[in-house]
Amino acid sequence: MIALAKLKSASRELLEYCTRQNEVKEAESYVSSNRHNVYRIGYHSLIPSNGLEEPKSEEGFGLSVRILFKDGKQGFGAADSGLGKDSFRQAYDKAAESAVLDTDFHSLPEPMKGGKGGNFSDLKIIKGSEEQGIRKAYDMIEGAFTTLKESGFSGGINITGELDLIASAFSIASSKGVFAGEQNTKAFASLTTSLEGKENATGTSFGSKAR
Repeated sequence: MIALAKLKSASRELLEYCTRQNEVKEAESYVSSNRHNVYRIGYHSLIPSNGLEEPKSEEGFGLSVRILFKDGKQGFGAADSGLGKDSFRQAYDKAAESAVLDTDFHSLPEPMKGGKGGNFSDLKIIKGSEEQGIRKAYDMIEGAFTTLKESGFSGGINITGELDLIASAFSIASSKGVFAGEQNTKAFASLTTSLEGKENATGTSFGSKAR
């Protein structure tokens, strides 16, 4: 995942690129980076398994611009997987090509006075490795085993669930004086345990945190 400081630098550079164009009256740049790790759990006491299916991850980053041109038209353009000048040019060209006249649109947003952001990120998720995520998923399975052992249950069990770790960051800059950035994380965990035997029971637990 791309560091917030680098995203802030890229949003400033993108804004400067756009405002240097002769046709531009106002401009707004947006740069973001996202990562999503998924750990799916599948365990059955009567079927050989590792308990954890193949971990999967998805990561992406990109940028976009919103531009108000001097002729009164406004346009939007975006570019994926790049933070350099080629991506700047691609996003700007798309904004110019898609520009339309909207008589209800007069200006980009002004900066808010007194607005403050919060801390919505957990560095353990942002800097965590895939191996650490795998260990956390196995901790969930061990938690189910411990609970069943303490209850005295000894029949067949079927455990399914999922652990999702999400991290994202963005930066926005505009010619109206707006400049802000934020990073945030989310963690979702769910586990369902089915007991096979006389009990014929199912129990489900879940949890989530923003940081």
